[in-house]
Amino acid sequence: MVAATIARAGLKDSAHAVIERSRGTPEQGEQDEAIRLLQRYVAANPEHSFRIGGDIFWWWWDLQKHPGFQALARPHS
Repeated sequence: MVAATIARAGLKDSAHAVIERSRGTPEQGEQDEAIRLLQRYVAANPEHSFRIGGDIFWWWWDLQKHPGFQALARPHS
């Protein structure tokens, strides 16, 4: 409802930002921290690394475009 009110006031960019934030889309700093934690986890548990061409759960989708995530992914064997 807040986003609709903001949009009716002619502030469409602000309304869009409210919607995106409500979805829990991580900000860049949060993504960087998530990548750092994943790097530590995968280093300690290499059998849990991400595989290119493999199934990647939906909760990682926002991070897939991050260069650090791409560096963690290895080819599917």
